[in-house]
Order: sequence, then structure tokens, then C-alpha cells
Amino acid sequence: MSFSQEMIGKKFRTIEMGDVKFVIFERGKLFYNILCDSIENEMFLGEIISKINDRISNYIDKENFNIEGGIVFDSKLNEVIDNIIDDVLSNEFTLNSEEKIIEYLKEIKQIDEIDGIILLTDKGKVIYSSYSKISLKTFLKEVDFRVKIYNNSILKLFYTFKDRRFIFSEYVPNKCFIILVFNALAKFGIAAHYLNQIVHIVKKLLLI
Repeated sequence: MSFSQEMIGKKFRTIEMGDVKFVIFERGKLFYNILCDSIENEMFLGEIISKINDRISNYIDKENFNIEGGIVFDSKLNEVIDNIIDDVLSNEFTLNSEEKIIEYLKEIKQIDEIDGIILLTDKGKVIYSSYSKISLKTFLKEVDFRVKIYNNSILKLFYTFKDRRFIFSEYVPNKCFIILVFNALAKFGIAAHYLNQIVHIVKKLLLI
């Protein structure tokens, strides 16, 4: 039994190793293993794998390839897979918009009441974070529902941490999540004002 099959059988689909993690996806008879940054969103990775799986399944059928047989190398197939990944990533944000938004969020971070800022794509990929990687990893685990709950209807999110910090978040449909983390001394009214202001500017930068 392969490593992937053993892990799937034991329900261990994700193995974390410091700053990276090993994520296993099962698609029919095929298993896909991804070594990635520990903060990568698995829903986002799953979307990439599903698109790759379609192409590989077609390749297997076309070439009548025995998947139990061994290792295959095909430069054309590798190129197709690379193009799929590039296409998914390029659809997240245009480079120009991303740079402008990140520059703006870095300026906003200087506001005293704001403890941190996180920008996610609508698939959960981290575009910008004012937190260190370790702090961000802890934060994302605590609010792991960030992508799962919006369901195209819940556009705003409020959440309070045990240390009394709290987040105001808004989903810009089909684009991104804007998450603001406020310190315990911040007033809710001020927090809501900052969120509305930031969302307005980000939408302008995205040309929405």
C-alpha cells in the first residue's frame, strides 16, 4: 500500500511539518500529494487538484496508461499542469490591483485601533497579512470557517477572541475577504467605520 493510500485509510489527509504541510487529495483511483506552505487554504488547493485531475484522467484514457504500472514522465502533460496552476493563480487578482491594495493596507495598519489586517481571495488564499507566519497560522486555525460560511449570502462577519480582540470581516462577492483585527480597546462603531472605509477603497482599486 502506498503512503497516500495508507494516510487516506487512516483519515490523515494533512500532515503539518513546521512551516509546510503535506496535503493528500483522493480523486477516484488517483491520489495527489501537495507539499505547500502551512497557511495555504485546502479548499483552494482542492480546486487546483480537481482541474488537474480532469486533464490527467483524460490523459490516462487517451494513452491507455496503466496507473498501477509505475512512473511516467511527459513534458507536454507537465506543461498542461503548469498552465492550469498559472491560470488559477492569475484569476485571483491582477498584479496591478494586488500591489495597490497591499500598499493601501500597509498604510491602514498604522491606525492604533487595528491590531492586524488579512486579505484573502474568495478561495481562501492569503494575499496579504500584517501578521508573522506563525501568528497568521494560529489565527487562521481559530477562524477556519472564513470561507465555508459565507455561502454567497453572509457577507459580514463578527468574531471575538478569548483575549477580547475582535474581528470585523466583509466578503467582496467573487473577489476577496477583508479581515480587520481590532484590539480590545477599540469601539465597535469605530471598527465598523474603518471596515466600511477600507472595503470602499478596495472595491475602487478592484474597479468594482
